[in-house]
Amino acid sequence: MGLLARDANDDARSAGLQRAYHRGASRTLRSRRPGRGSSSRPPATSVALAHIRAGRWARSLLEGALEERRTNMGFRTQRALEEQVVVITGASSGIGLSTARLAAARGAAVVMAARSPEIEQLAEQLRSEGGRAEAVVADVSSEEDVRHVADVAEARFGRIDTWINNAGTSVYGRSLEVPVDDMRELFDTDFWGTVYGSRVAVERMRDLGGTLINVGGVMSERALPLQGASSAAKHAVKGFTDALRVELEHDEVPVQITLVNPASTDTPLFAHAKNRLDDGVPAAPPPVYAPEVAARALLECATRPKREITVGAAGRARQLLSRWMPAVADELAARRMFEPQVRREPHEPRVLGAGSERGDHRGMVRRRGERPAIRVPTMPAVVAGVGAVLVAVGLMRVASQIAASRAV
Repeated sequence: MGLLARDANDDARSAGLQRAYHRGASRTLRSRRPGRGSSSRPPATSVALAHIRAGRWARSLLEGALEERRTNMGFRTQRALEEQVVVITGASSGIGLSTARLAAARGAAVVMAARSPEIEQLAEQLRSEGGRAEAVVADVSSEEDVRHVADVAEARFGRIDTWINNAGTSVYGRSLEVPVDDMRELFDTDFWGTVYGSRVAVERMRDLGGTLINVGGVMSERALPLQGASSAAKHAVKGFTDALRVELEHDEVPVQITLVNPASTDTPLFAHAKNRLDDGVPAAPPPVYAPEVAARALLECATRPKREITVGAAGRARQLLSRWMPAVADELAARRMFEPQVRREPHEPRVLGAGSERGDHRGMVRRRGERPAIRVPTMPAVVAGVGAVLVAVGLMRVASQIAASRAV
């Protein structure tokens, strides 16, 4: 299809969506006309509901149009998981290991990449249980190593269907006190590892199609104190992922891009994090989810790709608060996000070797949460919450003005 024809189709589709939106709003308002003796003007709630329903109607049409366009671009329906070849970086512990084990149990061919030589034993364990698994010792901060992972996957299983960039590290400390070298080392793994993995994955899946899943975090949108470097890296991962998605869409490359943001998860990440705190050791801020919660969400995206999801309802709530009321989110973080991230213990090494899915979190660990994470709170609830905050702010301003006038 030529560029002019494609632009004309896009313009026509956009105009159609606008007409659908207004038709949906009009129908909702007509169905809620007041009876005799009441005001002819529909109540504000009816107007809000009309726009919400119209938006849903238009969104359904848009999703259908996008699905049609993807089909025309050559996007294939993703294979069932048992037919897929899945590459997972950072697969020696935590979310990566949990995802590899679950994928192998469901029949997928799994390529496990990690820096630890013990990754070979973990792959052998999966094979002994009847799974299909291949291990690659690789450091994702090296582009050459990442290319080697792809070479092994194609040589062993013939292709790559899903690539999950999961490898990550962490450093705890105040942003002005953490050594810059620690920050650079973190970025080498968390950001550049994702960049290298994304470039190699798209290169190998460009012809046959596939899914690229980058693991971000709640910090992709909501920065946390004491984790400034990680927050910056996760913001960078989100920015890179979003830009890459749009570029591939423009170039009609049949690779689907998903960003998965796990909430606080009980993994060895916190025990292995570099500790630059004045007192205590890094801890996972509650509520904390089990790694298998994130693993289930990742594999769901491998078969039913989405644009972006957040794993864990608590993480989604934090993101929404940061998006809608950033000043309030800052205030809450300043007051309540320091203590939960520090466990008052002596600075001693906490080694949880390869093969550990769970960390050493001592509180409650939630084993469910992937479904609420994918759902977005309804607009009436968001509007009601924002409205309540605005009313409260207005009352505070009125009270301050009255107090000021009395003082004069």
